[in-house]
Amino acid sequence: MKSTVSALLMASMLVTTGCSNQEASYDPTVFNDYAISSSDYSTLNYLYSFSAADFQITANLVDGLVEQDNYGNIVPSLATS
Repeated sequence: MKSTVSALLMASMLVTTGCSNQEASYDPTVFNDYAISSSDYSTLNYLYSFSAADFQITANLVDGLVEQDNYGNIVPSLATS
């Protein structure tokens, strides 16, 4: 009885996955990057944070004088000249 039910279940899954007419679309311009932290942060003071979990958060809190654009060129961020 269990083998019959499992065979019917496998056959129905095979039929439903094979009937899809939609193709998987890939758009290289859409990029989603998610970071999952595995531990809690110890401090939000970026001068004293040394762990990777702290750096993932504190790196987004401070702007620098210069930054890199999409092509790797250094452009001013907070610097005016």
